[in-house]
Order: sequence, then C-alpha cells, then structure tokens
Amino acid sequence: MLLLSINATAGSSVLVQPPETITQTQDGVGTVLSILSTKIVLEEYDYEQDQIVNVTYVINDQTQFENVNSSKEIQLKTDVDITFIVVNGKRISKTISVEGNATDDHDASLRGNKSSRD
Repeated sequence: MLLLSINATAGSSVLVQPPETITQTQDGVGTVLSILSTKIVLEEYDYEQDQIVNVTYVINDQTQFENVNSSKEIQLKTDVDITFIVVNGKRISKTISVEGNATDDHDASLRGNKSSRD
C-alpha cells in the first residue's frame, strides 16, 4: 500500500511507502557476530542474494531464550536459531535458541583430537 503525501505550501506530492510489518513469525539461523542486551547481529546465508549477510534482530523484554537464561550468556561465534516478526522494518526476536557455544565446540574438538592421538 502506498500513501500520497501532499505538501500544500510547496504544491508538490510525494509517494510514501509505510514501513514493512509482518506479523507472521519467521526463522533466522546464523552465527553471532555481536550481542548487546537490546540487539543481536548474526552472520547468515541469504539464499536470494547467494551471499553471506549480517542481520540485526531486536531483543526486548518479550524475547524468550532457549538453552541460556539471557543474552548475557550468549557467546560470540555461537550458532543460534531466531524466531522473529517484522515490525516497522525491524526484526523483533521472539525466541533465541542457542545450539551450542564456540568454547564447548572447540574444547570438544580438542578432546577428540587428543584421544585420537593417544
């Protein structure tokens, strides 16, 4: 839907497109590049663009966490799944599910390598 905005004093008109709002939940999957209490940035693969992109999601008091208690426990380079909706062009996270963390994966691979050398 496009809206027509008319400036009566200047005698001009401009087409204005309202911000995108999608209330149906969507899913995002990626690796954490940065995280704050109010937002998380993931590195994701965009199939339409056929390239890796950085995507920002809003974290608010309605965001639920799985496998962690809060955003403070999420580490960089951790793989996460996010369920979100789009409001005014922003991706608002509903659920952030942590698949594991980089430290555990690294430690596990070291243990695996060590045992294979023994």
